Amino acid sequence: MQWNDDRTEATAVVEHLSTKWFEEFAGTVTTELGKLTSQRTDPPQCEGKEPEWVDQSIFLRDDRNAPLLSCVGSDPASASVAVVKIANNRP
Repeated sequence: MQWNDDRTEATAVVEHLSTKWFEEFAGTVTTELGKLTSQRTDPPQCEGKEPEWVDQSIFLRDDRNAPLLSCVGSDPASASVAVVKIANNRP
C-alpha cells in the first residue's frame, strides 16, 4: 500500500477484488428485513423430483429476492404429474 504525500489517499494493488461477499450479505439483509416487514416470503417447497418427461425448468431469476419464487416437483400421488408452485415475493 502506498500513501500520497499528505496521507489523505492510499493506493493498493490487488490481484483479485470480489464483491460477491457483499452481494450475498446485502441480499440476506434485504430478505430478512423484508420478512420482518411482510415485504418478502419464504420460497415454496415442492415435493419429489421433476417427472422424467420434464427436460428442464427455467426460471427468469433464481434469487431469494426475485419478485416470484417458484419450484417444480411431482405430485406425491403420481410421480408423472408435474407440480409448479409460485409464491409472490412482493406485497
